[in-house]
This record gives sequence, C-alpha cells and structure tokens, in this order.
Amino acid sequence: MSTRKTLECISPIDGSVYASRAVMTREEAAVKLSAATQAQREWAQQAPSS
Repeated sequence: MSTRKTLECISPIDGSVYASRAVMTREEAAVKLSAATQAQREWAQQAPSS
C-alpha cells in the first residue's frame, strides 16, 4: 500500500490547517507540464480577436 504525501496550508492567524492537498509525483507533474506546454503552443497559434 502506497501512502501519498500531503501538503498542508496553515493559517498564520491561528495555526489551523485550512487546506490539504496530495502532492503530485514526478510522473504526474511531467504529464501535466506536457499538456500545458501543448495547450500553450496551440493557444499561441490563435489569431487575436477583437
């Protein structure tokens, strides 16, 4: 069984955890980065609209 690491955002006001998210693996980050890079390339080819 694999345990995923989590990232907790802690409030500086009272020290409570106000958000908790799973940390991506390197592989997941690579997939997301690849998709974002491709989307940016496609977006850059679009003509400006007025």
